[in-house]
Amino acid sequence: MKKLISLIAVLGLFSGLMAQGGSIYGTVTDQDGNALPGANVAVEGTSSGAAADGSGGYTISGVAPGTYTLSASYIGYESASQSVTVGAGAVQADFALDVSALAGKAVSVIGSRFAHTAEEQAVPVDVFTAQEIRRAGFSETAQILQSLAPSFNMPRTSIADGSDTVRPMTLRGLGSGQVLVLVNGKRRHTTALVHVNNSPSRGDTGVDLNAIPAAAIERIEVLRDGAAAQYGSDAIAGVINIVLKSGNSGGSFNVYTGNNEHVIEAIPTGYDLYGIKYGDETEPFTWNPTTEANYSRNADGNPQAIVTASEDYTINDGAVTQYQLTRGFSIGNGGSLLIAAEYRDRGLSNRVGVEGEQYFEPNSDYWSDDEAESQRLQAGSNWFVDPFRMRWGDQAQSNMGFMFNADLPAGDKRYYAFGGYTSRNGDTGCFTRQPDQGNKVWLSSNPTGFVPHIQPDVADYSASMGVEGVFGSWSYDISNTYGMNDYHFYMMSTNASYGPEQLRSYDIGGFKFDQNSTNVDATTKMGSIDVAAGLEMRSESFRIYAGETASFANGQAGTSIVGWDSAEEDSLGNVTYTGLNSSTAGSGCQCFSGFKPSNELATKNADRSVMAFYGDAEMDLGIARVGGAVRMESYDDTQLDGSSNSYSNLSFKGTVRSEPISGVVVRGAFSTGFRAPALAQAYQAKIATNFLPDPITGETVAFEVGTFPVSHGFPVALGAEALTPETSTNLSAGTSLNFGGIRVSVDYYSINIKDRIVLTGNFTGSSDAEGNPFGYAVQSLLDAAGENASGGRFFMNGVDTKTSGIDLTAAYGMDLGGLGAIDLSLGYNSTETTIEDIHLPDGLSSSPEPTVISDEDFVTKAKTTMFDEREMRTMTAAQPKTNMVLGVSWSNYSLPVLDVPIGVNFKLHQFGEYHSRYAVSEDPGYFTAVEYDDGFAQVYPAVMTMDLEVTADLGAMSIACGAKNLTDEMPEKNLLTSRNNDGAFVYPSTSPNGMNGKFVYTKLSFNF
Repeated sequence: MKKLISLIAVLGLFSGLMAQGGSIYGTVTDQDGNALPGANVAVEGTSSGAAADGSGGYTISGVAPGTYTLSASYIGYESASQSVTVGAGAVQADFALDVSALAGKAVSVIGSRFAHTAEEQAVPVDVFTAQEIRRAGFSETAQILQSLAPSFNMPRTSIADGSDTVRPMTLRGLGSGQVLVLVNGKRRHTTALVHVNNSPSRGDTGVDLNAIPAAAIERIEVLRDGAAAQYGSDAIAGVINIVLKSGNSGGSFNVYTGNNEHVIEAIPTGYDLYGIKYGDETEPFTWNPTTEANYSRNADGNPQAIVTASEDYTINDGAVTQYQLTRGFSIGNGGSLLIAAEYRDRGLSNRVGVEGEQYFEPNSDYWSDDEAESQRLQAGSNWFVDPFRMRWGDQAQSNMGFMFNADLPAGDKRYYAFGGYTSRNGDTGCFTRQPDQGNKVWLSSNPTGFVPHIQPDVADYSASMGVEGVFGSWSYDISNTYGMNDYHFYMMSTNASYGPEQLRSYDIGGFKFDQNSTNVDATTKMGSIDVAAGLEMRSESFRIYAGETASFANGQAGTSIVGWDSAEEDSLGNVTYTGLNSSTAGSGCQCFSGFKPSNELATKNADRSVMAFYGDAEMDLGIARVGGAVRMESYDDTQLDGSSNSYSNLSFKGTVRSEPISGVVVRGAFSTGFRAPALAQAYQAKIATNFLPDPITGETVAFEVGTFPVSHGFPVALGAEALTPETSTNLSAGTSLNFGGIRVSVDYYSINIKDRIVLTGNFTGSSDAEGNPFGYAVQSLLDAAGENASGGRFFMNGVDTKTSGIDLTAAYGMDLGGLGAIDLSLGYNSTETTIEDIHLPDGLSSSPEPTVISDEDFVTKAKTTMFDEREMRTMTAAQPKTNMVLGVSWSNYSLPVLDVPIGVNFKLHQFGEYHSRYAVSEDPGYFTAVEYDDGFAQVYPAVMTMDLEVTADLGAMSIACGAKNLTDEMPEKNLLTSRNNDGAFVYPSTSPNGMNGKFVYTKLSFNF
């Protein structure tokens, strides 16, 4: 506290003596008369100005006699100005500002620390108003933003473990960890989860946008430019600021219901359901329950199921029910409290195909000599396992939460607080555990196998409080913000090593992340220069906590346990196990084994402290407005052994904006940036123990495998070092035009990132020098370091990338008189990312002794192991390279007889082409009907979807009916059999528009 008081005192010294002359005083309020404390009032063409106090009042002294233009601005409101004539005395000028309905006219929080509308910024800023958010027609915050901002993407992953519950986002093609998210201008904490599966942002963490209820949001601001010099770590791709609703009265209650209406196509007559696995079929089909087939064996003795009848079938799934309540209250003298609560339940959607595999054969030793019993269990019989038990689509999910936003004026100060809590429960299917997988399935308890389910509970909490005021000529803001995310995994599964058992719930542990930030920010005007300065003190912690013992343990450690529960014992007590399942049962919970106490121990010191200082200034030179910012951040991370890892970064930014002709703006910016490694990356630990032969002695010993913290002995043995910040340079240049109500902006950007943090592939040791020389060399490094590990992966500063592209936005409004008004909008983004370099740990820069592989071959293999073609495609091509959103909104028209105002909103969204992560090894063969890239990875073509919503305003109540993806468009099918799971995975899980098809909904809104 002493430091904060000292800083404020120092800032106060900058205020100069007021020159003698006249004065201007007044108030700044909204249209309802509510004070707008902190509003900026300026005498244009001079350095004079003031900030409104807690009651909205202001005074500007020392103004020379004359006539001036006086302007007032406040974040989220349209600026206003009036002419005043100043004499020897005082003159009054009051302002009542309007809430901005136009994105470009609203004063935005981000992009500059000084009051500018989005159109006045030197960098591209999108402001999506409350009206645009309502028109989006989606229930989730992330989906709303994806429908509005073409530079934002959030793929709808499936069977991606934790990423199905907390989906990764991208901005301008960069990962979720390179996007800074603010709420009311304050840093938002990230999720505790790291995305480690097959989706964009693999190896990254990020903010869970859906933990912020849409009911609480007034508007969303998106800064499409690097801003680490202004806001700190993570702001490489840009910044998203979510502004919460506020108010001291009134409220609303909203009900949203909807479901998918997708037409599953008929499976062609003559199609072989087993043909992908055993025959010549190449195209998978979503399972259609109207299908009939004849089962037999082909000339090769393989099963076949030839379709004899099938019809188009409409499936209604993915049902969503959402309730939203907002209510404003008056508190204290002129204060307000708004509370927004939300509950949403979403059913699963499933587009799984027929998995063309037969796991039982009649009259075999696999199950029984009883043919009837065998037929009952035979997948290729009239009775078969329901394909829908496996899930390929959106998970089932329930969410509940609330947020509050409060402020209380007191003299020349304004006290504020906001925050909230959300809870989410998900249910995601895993891969099917098939009955012939002896180390996973006991046939007595699960004779047809089973599908494990990941059922996480995610809790998210945040609270921020602060005070704004005026100290001399300085406006200040002192705040503290705390955030916590707890990702707790549960599994509905079995542990085969404990013997036959039905599926049950396992507590397998989870992750927890905490963040606390204290900020002091101050702004003033020194002559013609706007000046800002501040500091930030931040602390973070990351913890893994262990699950129950049965979730990770081997129930029969050291015994010859098998997955077949039929056995014969001879007279000597020897047991002979026979049958299909005769392999050693795997330990731990199926699909996602539990976190061990050793994993928990690895994060006992995963703590961080950060100290940051920044300075920011802007000056109007007449022909142009220029700005600059600089920020120093120092980090102190605690290592596994308790030692300290310290590093720092200095970032800067320069901007220029010029309007050579009225309505024509030219702007540009150059900045350096950085992103500190997330604690969840530096300390990620998911380590299993396998009992394997020692490569030297041949004795069976315990070896560790899995994901290791970078300071663990395994990565260190390969030369890995502590993670360091990613660094970047960001160049942007653009123009905006505003003529006759048409607003157009075009911006080019180029982002170079060095030392991007990636999750490596698995480095696995081997004792076979001839058959696996690279693995033998890796084992040599591990042996030399005395590391008792057989293989694993870890995070490291592994690649350099370049991302460049173009953003285009346009808007136009037309007043049609008695026919209402039409608003047109267009957004377009083009992004391309290339890999510029791949870095190896020092230990992998040459082949170790004894040499069994050349240095060149060793380095080549090391690079492909660390970051292979699949990961390159994930980073550079697995999301659309182009996105386009065209919107048409018709409003302010009343039906002639009923006098009911109606509105129609139409949106066209084109998602550009993207690539599969996976490829065939050589000639793609049957790929003649689809496009593929040079590495024989499937290229999915662009998809265009249409959304339509019709609304009717009935006074205190309004109703809206709409459809998303009106024409039921689907992504191209997976035609690579090695990756569609023998036909089960019909559509790509990285599709930006998902695989649900058409979604229809109704919204009811009641205002009070």
